[in-house]
Amino acid sequence: MKQLVDELKKIGILFIVAYAFFQIHYYKESPFTIVRLLVAHFYLFIIPGYCLMLYYLKKIEFPYRVFIGVGLGYALQGILSFLITFLFKINLRSYYLFIPLIIIIIGVYLARKEIPH
Repeated sequence: MKQLVDELKKIGILFIVAYAFFQIHYYKESPFTIVRLLVAHFYLFIIPGYCLMLYYLKKIEFPYRVFIGVGLGYALQGILSFLITFLFKINLRSYYLFIPLIIIIIGVYLARKEIPH
């Protein structure tokens, strides 16, 4: 549990560093717009990928899990959106709310099975 709290602090630091980069890149935008954009990125891609990588909490170090998790989050969001929309012919306007939530739940469930209590 202590390790997860430490990692949440690291994710908070990652958010602050990402905010600094976004502020430099989008220097003409207001800080509120940048925070909204960053929260969207974290919710849609970074947190779901990180949660899926929680399964490897004891095996892979934090920076590698975050790096792999970000790529995994971006890939899964795109693939699942494509599958839901085109292959299954389900047109949801707000799939972006449900897909990351489902990925987060699956990642936490898999991590709870792996992490001893």
